[in-house]
Amino acid sequence: MFEAGAQPRPTVVILTALPVEYEAVRAHLIDVETLVHPSGTRAERGRLAGTPWYVAIAEIGEGTLTAAALTERFHNWLDPQALLFVGVAGGLKDDIEVGDVVVATKVYGVHGGKQTTQGFLVRPQAWPASHRLEQAARHALRGKAHFKPIAVGDVVLADSASAIARHLNEHYNDAVAIEMEGAGVMQAAHLTGTLGALIIRGISDNADAHKHERDAAGNQSVAAHEAAHAAVALLRELTAPPTKSAELLLAYLRKAGLVADRHPAPGLARWPVPTFSKVYLPQRNVGFASRPANPVLDTCADQGEPATKRITNGALLHPSTVLNGGNCLVLAGPGGGKSSLLQAVLLEGLRAPEAAAPVPVLLPARALANNHPLPLAIACHVETDLGRLCELYPSTAADPDPNTVVLFASRPRPEAHWLLLIDALDEIIDPVQRGVVLDRLRALTEDDAPVHQFVVTSRPLPSWEWERLGDRVDRRELQPFDRTDLRSFAVDWFESRNVPSPEARAEDLLALTEQSNYAAMVRVPLMATILCHLCQVRLENNGTAPAPGEGHPSAVGVTQRPGSRGDLYQWFTDLLYTQQVAAGLHERVQTALRDCGGGLTEHAILQAQRRIGEMAVRQVSKGAGPQAGREEPCPPWVPLPLWEAVLRDIMLGTGLVTEQAGQLVFLHHTLAEYLAVRHLASDPPALARTVGAVLKTGRLQSVRLRLANWQSYDRPEGDSYTGFLLDCAAQGDVDRAAHLRRITALAGVGGCAFVIRQHLLGTHVEPDVVKDAADVLAKGAMDARAMGWSRVGAIELLIRCGDERGAEALAEVAKAPLRLLIPRHRESSELTFGAGAADYWHDLKQYEYLLTDLSRIVYDPDLPGTARVHAAIAMEAVERKHVRDGSGLEALRALSLGAPDPRDRKMAKWALGNARRGRR
Repeated sequence: MFEAGAQPRPTVVILTALPVEYEAVRAHLIDVETLVHPSGTRAERGRLAGTPWYVAIAEIGEGTLTAAALTERFHNWLDPQALLFVGVAGGLKDDIEVGDVVVATKVYGVHGGKQTTQGFLVRPQAWPASHRLEQAARHALRGKAHFKPIAVGDVVLADSASAIARHLNEHYNDAVAIEMEGAGVMQAAHLTGTLGALIIRGISDNADAHKHERDAAGNQSVAAHEAAHAAVALLRELTAPPTKSAELLLAYLRKAGLVADRHPAPGLARWPVPTFSKVYLPQRNVGFASRPANPVLDTCADQGEPATKRITNGALLHPSTVLNGGNCLVLAGPGGGKSSLLQAVLLEGLRAPEAAAPVPVLLPARALANNHPLPLAIACHVETDLGRLCELYPSTAADPDPNTVVLFASRPRPEAHWLLLIDALDEIIDPVQRGVVLDRLRALTEDDAPVHQFVVTSRPLPSWEWERLGDRVDRRELQPFDRTDLRSFAVDWFESRNVPSPEARAEDLLALTEQSNYAAMVRVPLMATILCHLCQVRLENNGTAPAPGEGHPSAVGVTQRPGSRGDLYQWFTDLLYTQQVAAGLHERVQTALRDCGGGLTEHAILQAQRRIGEMAVRQVSKGAGPQAGREEPCPPWVPLPLWEAVLRDIMLGTGLVTEQAGQLVFLHHTLAEYLAVRHLASDPPALARTVGAVLKTGRLQSVRLRLANWQSYDRPEGDSYTGFLLDCAAQGDVDRAAHLRRITALAGVGGCAFVIRQHLLGTHVEPDVVKDAADVLAKGAMDARAMGWSRVGAIELLIRCGDERGAEALAEVAKAPLRLLIPRHRESSELTFGAGAADYWHDLKQYEYLLTDLSRIVYDPDLPGTARVHAAIAMEAVERKHVRDGSGLEALRALSLGAPDPRDRKMAKWALGNARRGRR
């Protein structure tokens, strides 16, 4: 459908006849590539820096016939917006000196005529210059060139007294120069009907007997360079006319801009919500990113060559940083702000005025899980999601516009690239399909002049999957809101909704959340959004809940405090149903089905709810896409299109799903997980089987639990889905507590970490189970024989649970951080720094992961200050020994200046001084 060599670009063709002319023009171009026509004609194409123009140059030889034929060929081949012939000529007037530049306002073909007995009767042919090109040249070359007619003939004039010289003087007296190709160029351009052409010549001689002497003196080179400079000045002045791709790019920017600032809050589509930009709040991040161009690493310079990546310093991850930061992987837990970040980057890119700023395109990862070429896959999603970009270039409904495919196959602007914002890789459940996407993205990192770069988001997946992206991709982990962030988020939300006293309402919300585990649960953007909306509804109803609608007798009142994350989601979805009823759901359905008989309203509503549940189960469990098939038949007396339209309206009205690229999709994957579990709860045996599969019940699984490692429970379902299952199981016949006690007893540190993660996520876990799991983690945190990432992970979980044993274990780690173990490898082909006994090698990437784990503790302002300093001390020692990127010093410096407790600042300053002395 498209070829790289045929991508439309604002192109000017410059033809030359001689090598010296060709080289004079080529010297002004960058990024030059060779083009070969099927017939063998060759050209080189490059960019003229500082302009939108691509310039294709060719050396065609002398003569009007060749010039005419190749002008037509280049017009059909490269579809240029203009064509110039640039070269040397002989001067015909005394006031035209060698080295002057002549821009031809008119081109004469001097050989036309009729020979009679009375003599030679001239039949002149003349072609005017393109008005557009001539005007641009006059503006660019005012006072630097002559704008006069020139003569063209297939003759080299080297005698000013010859018959041809007298012929020119008598019949073409206003011509100031003579050359051999311009007439062919102008005639061929004229016959195209659209191609503008201009002849630019540098005067190398006076068309007299001294021509050869002047050529030998190098005048041709001087004249060729003057003509080339004039052509470049013209192109810098010339405005590129809109191409199809330029028109489509403007259409894309306009259409994307219309939807980019819509708030993605789930369930609020039918009610007024703030625009996204009013409530978006950047989050802190940790991870490792490409080093800045001139990093300042204090005294690290004498430690050897530093790593090409550096650990990030926990700063806010602003959209502009991501927009201009190159290829990047962004990780966060459920509802952790990944999609919001991409939407903020989209807004930033659409508003960026710089010509070199990347142009963002937002698309789900599933859009790339196919065998289509990348530009075709992008075009398919964009046109399905936003509609045809331009109706002037129609195509069949089944395929995207070929011009749109070409738009995404080439740079959007000469100095800019496309930035693909790829959301929700983890929602592709099948690892094979995820691998297809990751391999496709890996290929983009290997292009030194990329047309596409990417930012891909996901929940945490096994590390071996991320290795497929290679080493040229930054990795960032979004961190939850701290208390200050959550307060700012709530104030912005309430202000945008015109809630009275937004600061006081935000403090009320914080007070509501700071009960047991509730505070940790709501410090991710999705949960904060839901809670703000629920609190607003409570205020609007004077602290009482609206009456639940029919079919939802179990709706939770808004004045109650949910005991778990599952309760909060039930609260929210039931409230949405109540709001839908208040918005006239029954009346809409009755009106649509009034001609089909009575008794259909409740049937349609219940079937739509079941279909949402089936969609959720399919999305969570299979990865075949969220669009579930119609499980229940349409009533035979109701037209199928009408029935489907009614169900679709009900489903969209719930606020839980939206339409994207022609399909109904959930507004957030976490909502799909909750609704899938809620749907499973209608079939208790199926729920029990699912819980058993996730929690590894059965005798054989008990053996496996004893062998479990840290990642035993990082299954595709993930912690979020498992948490909803556990909350739902508590309401049924499944003995959840017994299963969790069994995991705590048999699964070691990995299983206990799973239990604590569920506790922190907001899942209801019995206090005695939490205590038993914390006891096991405390032992693992103090075990010097355990892997370093296992110890640090256990420490972090304990600290976040408020267990003092986590801080005590971290203090022990800070005393001997170099004893933290990582996996050792015999193979050294991909390993960088060596350490340890014999021929074992330590993998640099393992240390980067370890530093990232420590940095999560260092840069979380809600954690105890002393624990943060101890983590920074350990981080500095490991970084100095193995990674050498200065991140350890940066962590200590940040705490020495910003730790709230003066004692913590003093300890950090003391550690910073020791670290600096140790690097000398």
